Amino acid sequence: MADDIEEKTKGKKSKGNVWDSRIAKAEKYMQPAWTHGQRVYTRYQDKRDGTLGSDDGIKRANIFYANVNTLKESLFNSLPSADVSQLHKGDSDDVARVAGLIMQRGLDYEIQCADDFKGAVRAAILDRLVPGIGQVKLRFEMETDEQGAPLAGTEQIFVDQIYWEDFIYQPARNWASVKWIGFKNPMTKSEIVARWGEDAMSKVQTDKSDLTDLTPKQITENKYLVYEIWDKEKRQVLWVCKGCGEPLEVKEDPYGLKDFFPCPPPLLANPTTTALLPVTDYHIAQDQYNQLDVLYARIAMIITAIKVAGLYDASSSEIGNMLQGQENKLVPVENWAMFVERGGAGGGIQWYPVEQVVTVLQQLQQQYEAVKSTLQEITGMADIVRGASNQYETAAAQTIKAQFASVRMNGYQRDVAEFVTGMLNIMGEMMVQLYSDEKLRGIVGKLNPADIEFIEPPLQVLRNDQLAMYSITVQADSLVQADWALEKGQRMELMGYVSQFLQSSVPAIQQNPNMAPLLLTMFKFTIAGYRGGAEIEGALNRELETMAKQAQEAAMQPPAPPPPSPEEIKAQAEASQMQQQMQIDMQKAEHDSQLKQQESQNQLMLDHQRAQMDAQTQQQALQAKMLEEQQKMENDRQYQDAELAYLERKYELELRFKREEMMMKLGLQKQAADLKAEQDMISRTNDLLSADEQHRQSLEHDQEMQDMEKESGDDD
Repeated sequence: MADDIEEKTKGKKSKGNVWDSRIAKAEKYMQPAWTHGQRVYTRYQDKRDGTLGSDDGIKRANIFYANVNTLKESLFNSLPSADVSQLHKGDSDDVARVAGLIMQRGLDYEIQCADDFKGAVRAAILDRLVPGIGQVKLRFEMETDEQGAPLAGTEQIFVDQIYWEDFIYQPARNWASVKWIGFKNPMTKSEIVARWGEDAMSKVQTDKSDLTDLTPKQITENKYLVYEIWDKEKRQVLWVCKGCGEPLEVKEDPYGLKDFFPCPPPLLANPTTTALLPVTDYHIAQDQYNQLDVLYARIAMIITAIKVAGLYDASSSEIGNMLQGQENKLVPVENWAMFVERGGAGGGIQWYPVEQVVTVLQQLQQQYEAVKSTLQEITGMADIVRGASNQYETAAAQTIKAQFASVRMNGYQRDVAEFVTGMLNIMGEMMVQLYSDEKLRGIVGKLNPADIEFIEPPLQVLRNDQLAMYSITVQADSLVQADWALEKGQRMELMGYVSQFLQSSVPAIQQNPNMAPLLLTMFKFTIAGYRGGAEIEGALNRELETMAKQAQEAAMQPPAPPPPSPEEIKAQAEASQMQQQMQIDMQKAEHDSQLKQQESQNQLMLDHQRAQMDAQTQQQALQAKMLEEQQKMENDRQYQDAELAYLERKYELELRFKREEMMMKLGLQKQAADLKAEQDMISRTNDLLSADEQHRQSLEHDQEMQDMEKESGDDD
């Protein structure tokens, strides 16, 4: 492919030729890794290619798929938690501290709201575990008005998934030596025209058949390949096509990032110092994976061969019938004696030697487990505790096992944490350099009242490219599973320290205000080491500074005058006593006068209230009498109504009783007549039956006499 490109661009002395050569060298450099990565992805997806374990019916176990999924879930299972802190912990600069707090809140917002953050990280980790190289790209966009002016508050950071074969870079031994990177962008003709105009199509001379060799055909079919090149030396972004005379577009540094590239260092598998290329985990253990395929295929074939089979004498068809039909069935034998004489069923059948096959199967299974154990030792899966635990193990034993298992996982987790940390550093730079103050205030939210006064200076600190003063890190354990118990324990530990510090420092400051600066510096130094301490550091600092200031002001007050002598105290006490006695007499006279005046007023009020109560009592008595008369009349009317209803009910019941009594008498008379008729019928029936019985007996007697006469005649 490189030769074709050089031939195609031969004789052209343009800027595009330089990038054709660079791209060709980079693709030639990375082509072996791409080819091997495709093979590994084919194995991961269990695509069959006609070899062992493919469509010919031979089976295999995809252990590689299981190992990759186990590692993938162990490396990223929740969104990361960023930790922004000053490089020099314990500094008393509130502006710098609040700036770090703003940065941390902004990153937490972007992690939650950035487009496809989780999906891009998951894809990069999967590409790291399978083809060996994973990458993402961060992109900044904002809306514009009708005149094309940017609209403040619409800024947004996007995280793009990068297909592992669409990422190229300058051949080097380490990432620090890489001066340019590129991203392949398959674009249709309409997309190219919409972005660069009709003239751009005259520059595009790429053979579309080259494109389908790089990414899946159904995605890139009928598209042109445009390379997005980020040149770190010139701090330019170029869009070029192979064979173009000049780039389609050249843009100066769009984001102003410290390291220029819009992506962190790629997530490489097992990098070496020889070349910056991945060495896949599958490549390291490919012999063991292939050997497992062979053993599993043989085991599957032998399991298929294990069955009940044998040969029997054709003349003894009963033996063949034994294994046919339902269970618990007896097969009849025509000549049992001859059948037994020939040895019965045992003498007429020869079974398939399944014991030898089972022995071979056991040996293959043992060898399979041995190879799998070797594979797990090579890949490190043997050291990973997969959630299993022995109930008889002590807590200390399980802790030691978990720590040993984490040794092999630490490398994977560290690489992923550094990769995500690189993403967050880029997001942080984009946020402080490209976001407006309005957008930053919106995503940061309401700060602690003690930190609100510092909101403007921290924004200026971040704008002035002083992000290097801060360290942005991602703990590896925050990517695996949110440990709320751990976070709660850390907060409780922080509160315990603050409580102990206040209990011991407040009395010390009150006794010796000169110790306040030292204690305050010690407190800031200690709380800076706690994660999340920045949220309350401002409020605590303000309270401690106020307390220290009050103690110092109290110490600067002039001393109190000396106490008076005993004689002066006695004279002052006597004068005070006389003055108090005079005040008491005056208050008593005034109180007596007020008391008499109050008594007369109370008497008048009592007389007036008594007259009102008498009038109310008479009125109530009259009303009560009227109510009593009305109630009496109502009671009489209700009594008469009740008596009338009682009489009506009484007459009704008497009439009903007499009617029912007559009906009962008529019924009894009818029953008696029916009973008498039935008795007469029974009597007549009995008489008829008795007459019939007598007639039958008479006939039987006559028949017997005739039979006897006939027998006596025969005897004569």
